[in-house]
Amino acid sequence: MKLILKLASESRFQVSTTDALGRPLWSLQASEAESLLIDHRGREFCRAKDIRLPDPVLEAMPWRALPRVLLGYLPTEPETMVKSSALELDFRGSDGRRWTSRLDAGRPTSWVLWEDSRPALWWSRRGEGGVLSHRQGIQIRWREIVNEPLQSALVDLQIPSGYAPSRCH
Repeated sequence: MKLILKLASESRFQVSTTDALGRPLWSLQASEAESLLIDHRGREFCRAKDIRLPDPVLEAMPWRALPRVLLGYLPTEPETMVKSSALELDFRGSDGRRWTSRLDAGRPTSWVLWEDSRPALWWSRRGEGGVLSHRQGIQIRWREIVNEPLQSALVDLQIPSGYAPSRCH
C-alpha cells in the first residue's frame, strides 16, 4: 500500500492510499466539523465527525492519530500516568485504554496499545519510517520518501460519480 499524507494541521489533513499497482484504495479528508472517507474498492463514501478506517490495523487506534503515528509520535496524549521515566511511559489515554512506550531523548522508539493484558497494536521506529503491527498478524511498514511543506491550502476531496453513500461505522 502506498500512502500519501497531506497535513495542514493535527485536525485538518488528507490521506490517500493506493495498492502496489497504483489503484486507489481509500481516501480520507479530516476536519474538525466533518470528515469524508471514500472507499474506492467499494465505490462508496461516508461523511461524519467520527469514522472508522477501512484497514484492520489502523482501525484499532484512534483514526485522528494517523498523522502522529506516521510522523513517529504517540497516537494519544497521556491522560493518567501509571509509570514515567526518561526511558519508558506507561499510561492511560483519554479513552481509558492502556499504552506503553519506550523513549530515546524524549521521542518514542516504540509503543504498545494494550487490550486487557495482551498487546493489540504495536509500533516501532525503523529508520525514516516505522512498522505498525496488529495481533492478528497484519503489519503496515512505511518509510518517509518526501517531506515538504504544503505549497497551498488543501483542496477538498471530490467524490467520484457513481459512488454511493454508506455508514461510517
